[in-house]
Amino acid sequence: MAVRPLNVPVRGRRRGAFTLIELAVVIVVVGIVAGLGAGIIVEAGRAYKKSGTLTDNFADANYALTRLALELGNLASANDITAMGASSITFRLSGVARTFAKSGTNLLLGTKTLASGVSSFSLTYYDSAGAVTTDPASVRRIAAQITIDRNGSAISLQTGVFPRALRSTYLTWQEE
Repeated sequence: MAVRPLNVPVRGRRRGAFTLIELAVVIVVVGIVAGLGAGIIVEAGRAYKKSGTLTDNFADANYALTRLALELGNLASANDITAMGASSITFRLSGVARTFAKSGTNLLLGTKTLASGVSSFSLTYYDSAGAVTTDPASVRRIAAQITIDRNGSAISLQTGVFPRALRSTYLTWQEE
């Protein structure tokens, strides 16, 4: 048997190693794929965070307007409204004074924060003819709008409230 040097390839067989160029090409291709994959993952993370923020904003705005509608819907008479403004209302409910007001970026019921990140909160008051009014005794419908903006994700909701004791007057006007 003849002895041959180790670094001499055997005829007809190919060596099992990769060349430097092949390795460089593989590294470049893997880098491109990893870069694209990382970009997709980062965008998915941003979308997830934004959808979570929008969901939280919607939940807070919905809670605040629902609470407002429930409280104002139970007014016994128009005389229970003691003060009204473009972003606040004070009324008596079962003899207890209640105030909804925007303070800074919070919507408050008394001293309790109903929603934070409030960029706008407005109330509009309508009489039985559907005209805007500033007289608490003539209020038959109250329109409320809230916008919550946190982390660059804003959502706006609005509702109309017909206080229970005042509905018949408003509905009579609509039927005429």
